[in-house]
Amino acid sequence: MSREIKFRAWNKDRVLMSFFGIMDSTFQETKEKDFGKNPILMQYTGLKDNHHVDVYEGDLVKISVLEINEILKGAGNPSFEVRYSNGGFIVRGKDRSMWLYMNDVDIVEVVGNIYQNPELI
Repeated sequence: MSREIKFRAWNKDRVLMSFFGIMDSTFQETKEKDFGKNPILMQYTGLKDNHHVDVYEGDLVKISVLEINEILKGAGNPSFEVRYSNGGFIVRGKDRSMWLYMNDVDIVEVVGNIYQNPELI
């Protein structure tokens, strides 16, 4: 099984998210011009939410896992951050004490990302 390789970059100076394909020499040449001096790179996970929106590192997502939904009853339907850790993508909660591998959850909806919507985590 193969997945599409693509990335996005957060330019904190311009407060702008840019999307692009595979990084190559062209990326290196245009990186600073298009993405700023220190872009924050995020990789596409290969997954989509229930609305067919691509899920990237740094996204904030609503998830569906029966056990988690029971634990979090009354928590205001929290969102989870998508991260890359130890060779795989995970989702983790606000206090970082709870995390799950993404293949163990259903991504219901991408609700934002940690750079443009930090209040959602």
